[in-house]
Amino acid sequence: MVASSREVSGTVLRVLIDGEERRQFSTSSLLIFVSNGLNSWSSGPSGPAGATGATGATGATGVTGATGSFVGATGAANGYASKNTYSSADSVVTYTTSSDIPAGNHFIHILDGAGGGGGGGAANITTNGVNCGGGGGGAGARKVWHTSRAQLVSMLPITVTIGTGGTGANGASTSGAAATGSDGSAGGDSSWSANAVVQYVAGGGGGGAGGRGGSAADAAGGGGGGWHSAGASSTGGAVAGGAPLGGAGGSPAGVSTFGGGGGGSGNGIAGGNSVHGGGGGASGSQATGTTGGVGGGSSTGGGAGGGGGSSNASGSADAASAGGQGGAHEGFLGGAGGAGGGTGAGGTGGDPGNELFGGAGGGGGGGKSTGGAGATAGRGGDGGAGGGGGGGGGSSTGDSGTATGGRGGDGGTGRYTIIGLPGSA
Repeated sequence: MVASSREVSGTVLRVLIDGEERRQFSTSSLLIFVSNGLNSWSSGPSGPAGATGATGATGATGVTGATGSFVGATGAANGYASKNTYSSADSVVTYTTSSDIPAGNHFIHILDGAGGGGGGGAANITTNGVNCGGGGGGAGARKVWHTSRAQLVSMLPITVTIGTGGTGANGASTSGAAATGSDGSAGGDSSWSANAVVQYVAGGGGGGAGGRGGSAADAAGGGGGGWHSAGASSTGGAVAGGAPLGGAGGSPAGVSTFGGGGGGSGNGIAGGNSVHGGGGGASGSQATGTTGGVGGGSSTGGGAGGGGGSSNASGSADAASAGGQGGAHEGFLGGAGGAGGGTGAGGTGGDPGNELFGGAGGGGGGGKSTGGAGATAGRGGDGGAGGGGGGGGGSSTGDSGTATGGRGGDGGTGRYTIIGLPGSA
């Protein structure tokens, strides 16, 4: 059967085509419709497949995965740094294996000797004459050097011994004749050893002498520590700073570069300065009036203790002197030592040191003189941590009762600081 059709905009119209009145088509080839003799049309063979369609749009970004676990740095990891500071309470510090070494690949080492203790002040009730304040303690030296991590590993085991600050001495106590104060003790050396062999030393400061009662006898300051040895402690007379080329004790006290400053000796003589060693302690004041004690020597290492103030047996309540100022810690952002105490007052402690400079010296204690019952004179200030010397104690005079000289200040502890820095090994 032949069916007729007409083409209208690509649409074949017929009463019914497979049950539909309308059928759309699209083909680039000939399409033949064949009647089945009944009521519908069926199509002939399909033409070739059309061209592939355009690529679809990109899908949405997937959910971010979970974060991995953090892995801590090892000691040798580049980019990590550390700072560790140890005092005599931590001594002995030991690095046995490479894992004991703090983080970092390059290290700055800072080693401070301990400060010496100040001498105790004299006391007097019945003896005429000047009563001398105690001498200031010498300061500890400072040693600074650099190593790489590889060098430290090659030197294992490493041990660091850190000096203990010298103890300030007690002042004399009497209800009668003049009495002499006790001598301060020396500060300990600090040392750094590799494989049981000492490589570096920062000498401790010497102790100051006790104040003499009833005379103008000397109460010299302790010598400052040097790079090779400790400063000498005084039991009365002048003492030198530690080697190399430590300053001589005396009036004036000698100075040094790598050794310690000399202890002051005489009537209120300042301690000698040093560049890298410890400053020397000041001698106690022997002045009969209100002339103050003098300052301890200064250094980039520890500052030394100031001398203790004097008193006399004139029976005058104002016949006493203030203590001397502690030695300064020199250098960038450094500062002055502790202030000396006013008459009868204690000296101020020295500030602790840090990576840039050692501890400052403690101020000397003020002398005390009363027209009546005896009293206790000012205590010397403690030296700052990092090798500051202790201040000398003030002397005490009264007309009755008991007079007690001021106690000398304690020397500052030695220290070891290791700063680890990043960088290629």
